[in-house]
Amino acid sequence: MTNLSTRKERWQRQLDHLSPIEHFILKFTIKRIYNIRNDLASHYIKGKGYEIGAQNSPLSCQNAKKVTYIDYLSKDEISQKYQIPVNECVNVDIIADANDLTGMSSNTASFVIANHVLEHSPNPVKAVLGWLRILQPGGVLFLTLPNYRSNEFDFEKSPTEISHFIEDYQKAFNNEDISTVHINEHVRIIDGIDPENDNELFNQRCNELIQSGLHTHYHVFNKKNSLDLFKFIHRKAPIKICNCLCFTNGFELLFIIEKSAAMLPGSLRVKNNKLINISILLKNFVNLLFIKIFPKRQPN
Repeated sequence: MTNLSTRKERWQRQLDHLSPIEHFILKFTIKRIYNIRNDLASHYIKGKGYEIGAQNSPLSCQNAKKVTYIDYLSKDEISQKYQIPVNECVNVDIIADANDLTGMSSNTASFVIANHVLEHSPNPVKAVLGWLRILQPGGVLFLTLPNYRSNEFDFEKSPTEISHFIEDYQKAFNNEDISTVHINEHVRIIDGIDPENDNELFNQRCNELIQSGLHTHYHVFNKKNSLDLFKFIHRKAPIKICNCLCFTNGFELLFIIEKSAAMLPGSLRVKNNKLINISILLKNFVNLLFIKIFPKRQPN
């Protein structure tokens, strides 16, 4: 039904046109993605909190007292739907939709972790506001997003405008449909089915995705529009960005967002902790180099 090879070929051509430094950054951030996340978590994740959508790749929270796992499916359902060995999946403690956590207590968590979750939300503003509600003042949201330039499913799209985020938020508030247009885009761009060429097949595929409960990439992110989104959210729930690690051509965008106790004067404060980031990147580069030189040995 879907000619995925054509998209894969276009993606390969995209990779072939990267400069050597861009190619290195992409490969480095893919190979060390979990290590970099875990190293940053050791600085910011403490106390008791939640991780949303961990599946088989939970964040290593060595300084946390307790991590409670949230997902919209049970452990067995995750294994079956995503073809992951059940013994590799985390035990899901709370089955809930990440977009609607209204049943959970406010101002109680020290942290909320959401790695590659927000792009699956049709209403990112509402989702982030919901996660912030759970956090206690001073708590942190550990958030990562796929960089649209650096993944096969988004590279042919354009970063979502802040006006679109706001429009989805307002439409959802008025109980208007905000999913259909995104599913149509998925079928047109990701599946490569043009409704003008085959409207019947296009509609069939859209219906299949709706029935399957697919969590497509509803929105596309880069650093600029991510910060635009956080600036809008800051007007409704005061926050500050404690740290961010975002390469133009890196695989993902990483933000450490702190919930403020009271409304902060002025615009959103965005900090880039260069000392922490450089030390983590240097450590991971050395480890990767060590593994390449001594493939049968592991660095300390």
